[in-house]
Amino acid sequence: MLCQFLAHTLDLKRGNLVDKLVTIDILSAGERQRIKEQRRSGVRVNSLMMILREKSAAEFESFLTTLAETGQQSVADVVRQALHTVGQTGQNPLHMSNGKTSLPCPRYMGNSPKYRIPECRTIGGVAQW
Repeated sequence: MLCQFLAHTLDLKRGNLVDKLVTIDILSAGERQRIKEQRRSGVRVNSLMMILREKSAAEFESFLTTLAETGQQSVADVVRQALHTVGQTGQNPLHMSNGKTSLPCPRYMGNSPKYRIPECRTIGGVAQW
């Protein structure tokens, strides 16, 4: 659900979010290029989510701080509140652990089945990437 929320609310253009994440070393120049080469906004956000799942808890927290600094404070606040509610503070909720993430598997990115994530499978309610 968190991935879906972020996919529908993040504005990568606002405050040059991706460039700012490169400036503070959350993303590499290569990761920025991988995101920016995507044509559709939903695919760009999906690319960012896939990259962020490999980052540390501190890097994810820096991502949330950067959201606030780029005019997306309300998005960061909702994510932090959700993490607090489910007891996942101090962790990267997108992070892979033993090949699994604790988040539900998003079926689509955007409003169309065109953005299906084929490598994501749900087994026992847990997303398998």
